[in-house]
Amino acid sequence: MLETYIREARELLEEPGFKARERSLRVDMAAPAWPRNPNQIILQNDTAVELGPSQMASVSVLLATGDKGLVHDGSITLVGPDIPECNGREMAFGKLVLVQVRGLDDDNLFERCQEMNMQRLSLNLLGYAPRAIPQKGREWSRISKEALGEGFSFEVLGTELYRELCKLDYVDAAELVFITSNTGDVERFGSLAQRVGKTLQALDKMGERLAYDCASCDYRDVCDEVDGLREKHRRSLK
Repeated sequence: MLETYIREARELLEEPGFKARERSLRVDMAAPAWPRNPNQIILQNDTAVELGPSQMASVSVLLATGDKGLVHDGSITLVGPDIPECNGREMAFGKLVLVQVRGLDDDNLFERCQEMNMQRLSLNLLGYAPRAIPQKGREWSRISKEALGEGFSFEVLGTELYRELCKLDYVDAAELVFITSNTGDVERFGSLAQRVGKTLQALDKMGERLAYDCASCDYRDVCDEVDGLREKHRRSLK
């Protein structure tokens, strides 16, 4: 059901402006696991880099599919400077997580996306503190000076995100995209993130078997563009 949005994201990333600033990395499963600290608080004075703070553009979205051909397993795409190059700065930030899931269908899509979002936001990596509002497609992260000194980078973050998602027995492949190039690049994905969030909210409402009028429904726009969403609503009322 989210395949439309994955294809849209790919089309955006293929635009010349993005391609010119893009670098390709890979998940490194041979790398030692980054230390964890579930109780950390990173204060402003201890912060080396802020990604997507409230006054700057921020987009964070997870896109799930059952189609193996839509996810490049283990790929990390970076558009813009890496974390060590951002030292001392606040950066607009975009993060796309593409996941290929076994046994995915319209009935479990919402639940599995919720579970995968919880999985990716509970890393507890030492020196990395994310705060996210998945419903609004935003994420704000702080990276400590200590973590930066120890070599924290998007390759490290991507590898740890990949490992965490693959702990779920239905995840077969995962791909990460990070964007730090500029505000405009991040904002290009803002509408997509909002529509993904709205689609998942619509699925949640359908799970409550609410018999609302399609003509006046708040989710009519995403039903019009997402294959199968309107039919899912009809089936939920039977």
